[in-house]
Amino acid sequence: MVHSILRRFHLVRLLEHRAEREQRHETERQAGRRTRKRRLVKGPSQQKCMKSSSLALADLMTEAYPHLEKPPRIGDAVGTEYGKKYSTLRHMLAAGRNWNVLQQAFSLGILALVPPGARLEYEIPSMSAFEPSIIHRTKFNRIERVPAPVFDAFLAILVKLRGDFIRSVSSAISERISDILDRRDLYSRYKFETIDARVLRSHSLDAPDLVDLCGTE
Repeated sequence: MVHSILRRFHLVRLLEHRAEREQRHETERQAGRRTRKRRLVKGPSQQKCMKSSSLALADLMTEAYPHLEKPPRIGDAVGTEYGKKYSTLRHMLAAGRNWNVLQQAFSLGILALVPPGARLEYEIPSMSAFEPSIIHRTKFNRIERVPAPVFDAFLAILVKLRGDFIRSVSSAISERISDILDRRDLYSRYKFETIDARVLRSHSLDAPDLVDLCGTE
């Protein structure tokens, strides 16, 4: 269970780091355009043909695998060690997409609140009146496999129906969760950890007491 939760945090951190690198490259690109304009220099910049997203991926690869040589073009990396690691990195970024959207909606603590193995069901309507709709069932530990449009629609409904309560609970969890998972805090315990499960289940849905129990002792 802990491994599954840690995976979510690592994936989200990876996406945040990629976003920071993209923003840095975009800022540098815009600054370069202004400089060339002032100097009345025409022609492309050195990295004009590369998107900020591609440059950010290259940065992540360099940071993670400094011993691997980057090919002139990523297409040339097919079948090489660099190409395999690059493909793995892209898959990890894709896997973290839904978790990142979820924590942006509610805060970081929500990543620890979704129980591994919980199921999400969603229905894809049929395009034909003669064919039944398809109901998909997926476990939350594979939430990254849910198509982005489907997950976004699910999240919009969740925010509308229970958004305020989930934000409150998630915020309470968020205060110490990073230190606890990174083992910088070995002593704090959440109040709900000391409460019998039957007592927790006895509370009404979205009860304010549940928010208080998400604080630490």
